[in-house]
Amino acid sequence: ERGGSPKVQLSKLKARFGHQKYLSSEERAQLACSLSLTEKQVQRWFQNRRAKVKRQESTAGSCKSVKKVDTQPAPELLLDSELTSQIGLNQQVQPATKPLGNQLPATKPLGNQLQATKPFKGSSYKQPNHLTS
Repeated sequence: ERGGSPKVQLSKLKARFGHQKYLSSEERAQLACSLSLTEKQVQRWFQNRRAKVKRQESTAGSCKSVKKVDTQPAPELLLDSELTSQIGLNQQVQPATKPLGNQLPATKPLGNQLQATKPFKGSSYKQPNHLTS
């Protein structure tokens, strides 16, 4: 029987891959013909299957390299009130005696302390009349 259903094709591809990971071009042509597939389809299936196996092996290898976790039970969780009493924070915080408010020293207004400056030599800037003395 040539070809058959996709389930039969798949089972034959898997069986062949089980004992032979790589096919020569002649073997690939024969398998493709017997399964009613193109050589390219068989080639791609084998490439994809090799990649899948490699990916699974690398994932399994990384799981083996992970250290075993300590199996001691987790510490008991404490409520906020229990935690603060254990570390001595259950005392009330006293408010500051003076309100902070504006504690900066008072400043005098600048008034008319700005001096009129003369423009640079060669500048075309002209001062307004109220700044000239």
